[in-house]
Amino acid sequence: MSKKTIVFLGGSPDQSTSYLAAREMGLHIIGFDGNPDAFAFQYADETFPISVHDDTAIKDVLAGRQIDAIYSQASDAGRMCEYELARVFHTPKPVSLASVHASMDKGYFLESLAQAGLPSHGHVKCSGKEQMLDAVKNWAFPFVVKPNDSSGSKGVLLVRDAQERDAAIADAAAISPTNTLICEQLVEGQHYSVDCFIRDHKVEFMAVSQKFMTMPPLMIPMHYVMPAEIPDELQERMRSYVERICAALDITAGPVTCDVVLSNDDVLHIIEMGARAGGNGLSLLLDRAYGVDYVPAAVALHLGETLSVDAKYQRSSALVTIVADQTGRLVSISGLNDLKIEGVIADFKCFFEEGQDVAPYTKAANALGYILLDGADNAELSKKIEQLRATVFVEIDTGRGVHKTILNTPKLSEVSAYGSK
Repeated sequence: MSKKTIVFLGGSPDQSTSYLAAREMGLHIIGFDGNPDAFAFQYADETFPISVHDDTAIKDVLAGRQIDAIYSQASDAGRMCEYELARVFHTPKPVSLASVHASMDKGYFLESLAQAGLPSHGHVKCSGKEQMLDAVKNWAFPFVVKPNDSSGSKGVLLVRDAQERDAAIADAAAISPTNTLICEQLVEGQHYSVDCFIRDHKVEFMAVSQKFMTMPPLMIPMHYVMPAEIPDELQERMRSYVERICAALDITAGPVTCDVVLSNDDVLHIIEMGARAGGNGLSLLLDRAYGVDYVPAAVALHLGETLSVDAKYQRSSALVTIVADQTGRLVSISGLNDLKIEGVIADFKCFFEEGQDVAPYTKAANALGYILLDGADNAELSKKIEQLRATVFVEIDTGRGVHKTILNTPKLSEVSAYGSK
């Protein structure tokens, strides 16, 4: 009997966990990504350098073949393509059209929140930079500028004056595939990621992580600690909000990730959501913290099968993102192997090899790798992170010499019972 065939839309490092799960399940894997050197392609049986936005070209390549599943994990870019191709090839269709729109259209999602009776912060969506500049000319600073339909934190900036506003709007317009922008009022408070697996509109499994962001003006997730130390009441409020928006968007089953901020006046805001597994290494962190079959369950769902998502244990875990602060060629990321041998690091993943070109962390795709840590509690994690800071160095050949910098790491001493102080 021949293997079942699964098509993956996207080949980024965060997609690689789904490729590996499919290999463990004995599936034939076909990968599509506009980048011919996509990281996850190494785990596929067949690869095609075709953009995940181009469903027509992908359909032509796959014509006449038996396709059993189509899946796009950890990225919004391929969601509409997944939706369309599932109908062409008659594969299981766990993704609703409303959830696709909510994942790919930030304004649509915020409007869906309001319709579901959930808090929705102020925003305006416009076509083109001129319309947006006119729409926000009287807005008070600071506020957030984003491409409305991009992913991976590309073009997301906190603007603090008119000069930053005008430059950010121009950049966002250039990044958006449809030249559509959104500006949002800044919700100040404590950042979390809420990652769930939904079954029959209800949360089957949920994990909440404390999220550490880049310094302004960039607004990119960098590091996570899971589970977040939050009260039961807040945890249940998060669960209720997720179930309400899933019902509103007809999300019956599958992974859902939400960027959440608990405002300084205790209002819970879902800033963005994806009807998919979280990026930024969250699938790896879920496995460390809970030992869940999170990614295999998502792959099984797209095959029309059911694999329960249960926590095998719970332990304090952290994910630290390795980044460059200069443009150039990677010379080395030193100290990782020694710390793993010593038991300080639980695991690490590097996405760039020595000699490859790297760039500063202005978007999630520029991450050099992830470091995973385990501890009895945040105090033990904090000690291990201090060892990272003293031992791990990133060296970049800038063309003007080798630039050596310490690892950017979170300060867990700044985390209280409710998040950042």
